[in-house]
Amino acid sequence: AEGGGVAVPSYQMQLAIAPLPSSCSPPDTPQYSSVTPRPPTRPSHTHTHSHTHTTPARTAPPAPSIANAPMAAVAAAESVLSILTGGMRARELKNDMTTCEMSQPLWPSSSALGLGDSRGDAENEREKDRAHAREREREQEREMERERHRKQEAMLQVALQETENIVRQQQARIQDLQTQMQTRDACQTQHDGELSRIQSDASRLHEENKRLSIQLQIAGTPATPPPRAPSSGMPSAAHQRVVIDDHIVLAGVLEYDFDPTASPGTPGNQNGSVRRTRSNPGIGHHQSPSECPSKNSELRLNPELKATSDWRGDLALARDSNVYTTARTVVERAAEMMDNLDMTQDLPDSSWNLNGQALYQLLGTSDPHSAVQKFESIASCCESCLRSQPPLIDVQPPCKIFGDIHGQLRDLLLLFREFGFPSHRRGDIECTNYIFNGDFVDRGAHQLECVTLLFALKALYPEQITLLRGNHEFREQNESMGESGFLGACHTHLRDQTLARRFYDRSHDCFDWLPLSSLINHSILVLHGGIGDGQFTLHHLRGFQRPIRTWTTNKLVEHVLWSDPSDSDSAMKMGVHGSPRGETCIEFGPDVTARFCQDNKIKLIVRAHQFVDHGYKIMHGGQLVTVFSARNYLDLQSNDSALLLIAYDSQGKMRVRPKRLLHREGHYMPAPNQGSPHLEPYKLQPQNPPPMIPQKLEW
Repeated sequence: AEGGGVAVPSYQMQLAIAPLPSSCSPPDTPQYSSVTPRPPTRPSHTHTHSHTHTTPARTAPPAPSIANAPMAAVAAAESVLSILTGGMRARELKNDMTTCEMSQPLWPSSSALGLGDSRGDAENEREKDRAHAREREREQEREMERERHRKQEAMLQVALQETENIVRQQQARIQDLQTQMQTRDACQTQHDGELSRIQSDASRLHEENKRLSIQLQIAGTPATPPPRAPSSGMPSAAHQRVVIDDHIVLAGVLEYDFDPTASPGTPGNQNGSVRRTRSNPGIGHHQSPSECPSKNSELRLNPELKATSDWRGDLALARDSNVYTTARTVVERAAEMMDNLDMTQDLPDSSWNLNGQALYQLLGTSDPHSAVQKFESIASCCESCLRSQPPLIDVQPPCKIFGDIHGQLRDLLLLFREFGFPSHRRGDIECTNYIFNGDFVDRGAHQLECVTLLFALKALYPEQITLLRGNHEFREQNESMGESGFLGACHTHLRDQTLARRFYDRSHDCFDWLPLSSLINHSILVLHGGIGDGQFTLHHLRGFQRPIRTWTTNKLVEHVLWSDPSDSDSAMKMGVHGSPRGETCIEFGPDVTARFCQDNKIKLIVRAHQFVDHGYKIMHGGQLVTVFSARNYLDLQSNDSALLLIAYDSQGKMRVRPKRLLHREGHYMPAPNQGSPHLEPYKLQPQNPPPMIPQKLEW
């Protein structure tokens, strides 16, 4: 019973409960109706998504029946009596009931018995269950929302970090662009200054030209010369002109005439020929028209055929000047020294004509004071020519390019002997240009002689001879090398501190005005070291201001004179990286060379600065060539010397052809049935091979 009695299972007894009559019902006894007992069943658990257990609803008992009221009362009384008297049985029934799972209670709910409203409680329970289910669903939704927020926050953190990285990269790029803009502005300012100077010079020359035109008109001479052929490339047939020098019309004794029937032994004799003169004029003496008996003395040239300038160029020396005679004497004596080289035994340069003998022989005097005076006159003329030429020299093919010489005069003369001497008497200077690509001095035994010869060639042929600056044409470099440097060589040769300093300073007055580069037919760039990081252009080279007294104050000069290419025969390095020469020197890869050639519209870069085994080396896919002209460098290496000949072939293309002088291993043997020595050496196996030194010894 709900009031605290013992519940009796339905399968233990069958009884029908009906409400007692009003006459026999106790005041608080609930009224019962007829109930059909059901066997016990397991409770039906309905699982939802929220795992909520829903209690099955209790079915309300049927309404009490009046017809069977007496019987019901009797049955109820018996049931009560049996319950009261059967305590033991009740306990057994209770134990049985605890072992049985029932889906719903046997007895009616308290609401059906009039003991309370159980339906309302069930509804409350279900409402609570639903509320708990909704709360759990909301909690799950909140947890999912928090998880989604955490994921979004993580994604935002990643995006923020990427944005910060991009911002830093852009800031670095902006700084680089600002630096480039500052450099460009500085170059532009320098270019503007150079342009204004050129414009002022042009206006001054224009006024001078007008004044000279007026004077020429007064004198009865044509005011303007005929137009000259363009200087770029091979001129077309429409641009080619034919001109004749007026002084050769008379057919008198010219500057260099030779008589093949003269007896040998006369100074200047070559293969039995000697100068023939009338009235015994001096060497190179040019007679006036009145002195030259000629059959065509009445001839007058057509003005269109008359040459109005010297073939050597507008900067050429006057033939009757003293400095012209001195420079020509130096070149002639060098040719004689070349002819007298003893090739039966190939001596090293360091064992040939030492202690200034070659210098005094070139200058034609044995007095040191006179020798320095003559050199100063040649150097002064050379400096004037260099001042009048731009920092980048335009050269037309055919031309020869020489590499480092380093004071090895004998090797330079051997190259002249075999591949052409720069002279209009017996060489090819009238049809071939010469480029000497720096490093004339330091380390060699004939540094003063090399400088004297090159300056004399420049003074005689200012348009045909191009001298470029190397990293050894600087005071700090010469003086840091001690006795093997240029200053030490001046003291060794001249034996007088004052004379040595005069020779040294006058040389550097010319070195400071040397151009940095030359351009062959707008296609081949020639410079000493390399292109560095490749950030400059030909425009920067053309507008560079001189004199240049040090390389440490300008990155462009340092890159042009000191940089090296990556070696294509070993592990190739791309881009720009450090160099074994020092912290301020760099090396550049083939990608830098290709980009520089493409940006500046050139095909080839020719440089020197490093000795190579064969005298020349093709690098960076053929877009860069290294040439070196001092063989057996420092008397420690077994490298050849070479020059490059740039000339047009039969198809009209500029062809690069190396001319090589093999290194010294034994001594040279004369070739059979030939008057000139054969350059293939008779190889001897040295018992003690010379020690090898690093290739990057220049620094």
